[in-house]
Amino acid sequence: MKIRSSKDLRIATEDARHHYPKEIVRLELYRLAAVFYASKRFRDLSDGSDYCPYQPLRDEFERSEIARILLLVGSSGRLICHDVKQSGLAGVLENNIVGMIQDDVRTKMTRKLNVLEVCSKILHAALIVPRVRYQGNYFRQYLRPEITLFSDETRKVGWKATVSVDKLVAAFSNITS
Repeated sequence: MKIRSSKDLRIATEDARHHYPKEIVRLELYRLAAVFYASKRFRDLSDGSDYCPYQPLRDEFERSEIARILLLVGSSGRLICHDVKQSGLAGVLENNIVGMIQDDVRTKMTRKLNVLEVCSKILHAALIVPRVRYQGNYFRQYLRPEITLFSDETRKVGWKATVSVDKLVAAFSNITS
């Protein structure tokens, strides 16, 4: 569709809001899960030497790819959640609990975090930290399917949200299908 007027732009924007994000989000969720579950396999293939072909792939792309996917899922997810709310299914969003949040990291009080809140927290996070399983050696580490979001890079003030990748993928699969 060629955009020739403001009416065409409005139609294209509405079309993107209703059709584009769901398909892209499903693909990105698949990629997010694949990054986490492939991490252990790359660890198993890596011997830790300078000539190992898998080590640079893992080191260079895992964290940047996770951040990219999360930003896309967060922004598209807010559009999708808005559409779900507009259709009168706000309960679906509230029932899809995908993590926990500490509103203040200095306290231990936590509350449940639903899918819409996670999308907002992803977009407002100053630091995204995937959970890593260490086994005594840097080359033996791999990612666990959990992400921690912080509102402050120092991790000492603000909020802290812990998100299960498995639950996030399942929640969006339910919402977008």
